[in-house]
Amino acid sequence: MLSGLGLASCSMVCFPVNNNPDFRVAGGGTHWSLLVFRRTDTGGRFVHFDSHAGSNRAVAAQLAAKLHGMLTAEDTPSAEGAAGVVEAATPQQSNTSDCGVFTALIAEALASGKSEDDIGALESDAATAHRRELGQRIEALAAASV
Repeated sequence: MLSGLGLASCSMVCFPVNNNPDFRVAGGGTHWSLLVFRRTDTGGRFVHFDSHAGSNRAVAAQLAAKLHGMLTAEDTPSAEGAAGVVEAATPQQSNTSDCGVFTALIAEALASGKSEDDIGALESDAATAHRRELGQRIEALAAASV
């Protein structure tokens, strides 16, 4: 299913996770987090970043279990954490609406080379600045398409 994406050669793959129990229903779910697959010499491991105290832990573990065989040559998940998922230190949101902003912020930070420790050291108010930056990007794209 994922073979055409070339994921087998990627050192890192990010999966936004939503707790919507039925993906066919748009707008479902109440929380976003980030599941990251990191390739290692022995296969790989999943790391979960959740800005709301592990609210999506079970959903991330289910996704990791489904993806594991597609991303590695192993038939079974690793012994680390539930279904091979390690919960990473993640800045925590102070409201009920910033989970998507945190998910984007963490994905961008990892893509730019930041480490898991760097993510854990982010201040919670980093989401406020990132929300502004995302808004500016959207406005610039909208203006450019007119």
